[in-house]
Amino acid sequence: MPYMLPSELFVFLTDEIALILLIYREEKVNEETKPMLCDPCLCGNIQTTASRFCQTCEDPEPMCEACAQLHTRQKATKGHEISSDMKQFHQHEGLSNLTYVQ
Repeated sequence: MPYMLPSELFVFLTDEIALILLIYREEKVNEETKPMLCDPCLCGNIQTTASRFCQTCEDPEPMCEACAQLHTRQKATKGHEISSDMKQFHQHEGLSNLTYVQ
């Protein structure tokens, strides 16, 4: 999780730097709450809102409920743990190429 600068330290910063930090903090909060699209559905050109991800997979992807159920029914991923805590999903390192709901 990124380090959050305490608000009381803003008085020592220039206005420009303080503004940049506030914008960054707001963008990070928006990113963590913005709905994403299900990656497996997108492969089939279907846009479904993701509500789950696999905690077991090394490179997790956002999934809708139906895809998450299929994920746990396949032989290779049968014992995987699915989470609905999408804020936790954003804490994974190296996440990129996520598609958000417009």
